[in-house]
Amino acid sequence: MAGIRKLLIPIDGSDNSLRALAYVTSVRAAKDLQICLLNVQLPLPASLFVTEAMIEQYHDSKGKAALGRARRVLAKHHVSAERFVRIGDPAAAIVNFATQKHCSE
Repeated sequence: MAGIRKLLIPIDGSDNSLRALAYVTSVRAAKDLQICLLNVQLPLPASLFVTEAMIEQYHDSKGKAALGRARRVLAKHHVSAERFVRIGDPAAAIVNFATQKHCSE
C-alpha cells in the first residue's frame, strides 16, 4: 500500500497560481493526496529606518494575503491544505521546501 502523496503548489497570489490551485482541487480524486501551499517572499534588507521586526511583519502580511486568496479557492472546493510562507530566492526555496517536506508531486 502506498503512503500519502504530497503535492506542492507554489502560490504567489497571481491569477495563474490560483487557477492552478483551482484546477487541482476540482479534479483531485485521490484521498491519499496531501496539498501543501507555499508562498515565497523575496528577502528585504534591514536598514537604519527599517527594523528586522518590521520586515518580518511585512513578509508575514504579504504571505498571508497571497495564501488568503488561495484559502478561498480551497473552501470553494471543500479541500484542505497546509499553508507555508518562506523567505528567499523563490526557485531555491521551492526546491528546498519540496525536499524537506518530501513532496512527490
